[in-house]
Amino acid sequence: MSQIYEALQKVKTGQTGSAPNVARKPLMRRGTDTAAAAMSMRGRDSGLSAMARRIVLDAETLQNHRVVASSDTVGTSTAYKMLRTRVLQRMRANAWNRLAISSARPSAGKTLTAINTAITLSFEPNQMVILADLDLRRPSMAGYLGIEGEYGLCDYLRGDAPLEKVIVKPDLERLLILPNFRANQHSAELLSSQRMVDLVETLTDPANSTTVIFDLPPLLDADDVLAFSPLFDALLMVVSQSETRRLDLHKSFELLHDINVLGVVLNKSRGKDETPGYY
Repeated sequence: MSQIYEALQKVKTGQTGSAPNVARKPLMRRGTDTAAAAMSMRGRDSGLSAMARRIVLDAETLQNHRVVASSDTVGTSTAYKMLRTRVLQRMRANAWNRLAISSARPSAGKTLTAINTAITLSFEPNQMVILADLDLRRPSMAGYLGIEGEYGLCDYLRGDAPLEKVIVKPDLERLLILPNFRANQHSAELLSSQRMVDLVETLTDPANSTTVIFDLPPLLDADDVLAFSPLFDALLMVVSQSETRRLDLHKSFELLHDINVLGVVLNKSRGKDETPGYY
């Protein structure tokens, strides 16, 4: 058994120091956000959809970036459907609706995992999904999806653009996207700001089945994940068999000791089965 599999087995059996099912503090709102104030708790999703900019995703771009474009997509889609089932089971069992996705280091495939997980979750009837690019230092989600625009999430968090200028409604049912186009080196400060707190409350509606997925930076490259951790319920770690080092994996789980780790996705496996695996 390879070192990466040994490390994953330790993750699975709870030997990494990660504490499962840690109680999370409820999201507290201390200020007022104009977008949040304009919406009641009921019908929040329809309000967000109404303000969103409509776009049509390019099928060739999605295919080139291995994005699951429809529920009929074969191959990779099957693996993500299995991942969707496991994610929904854990999230619903714990009444969680805010999921962060990260990796130890770059090149593990976390952004593509976040995109495909969000799209596949949106195929589920009565399941609204909001996908947000919070990798503010190296935003790449828009590139994967072929989304272009003047304003992104950084602009909103800095107060330079209203939410309706940022949020996007692609031609995929039950999915909304918050892309980002500009890198920002003060990302941890933005992610822990009051404007971010207000935005998460705006996106999250406990009255219906809305799951918000946050694509976050690699855990060991910056303090962004830890800065943002009070605002999500659980985290899904993406591990690349070819890139992730065993030492980095252990360092990551030491930092995540008081965060709910939903599971580990093994990506880029060298085995016969090339689909992502879940631990």
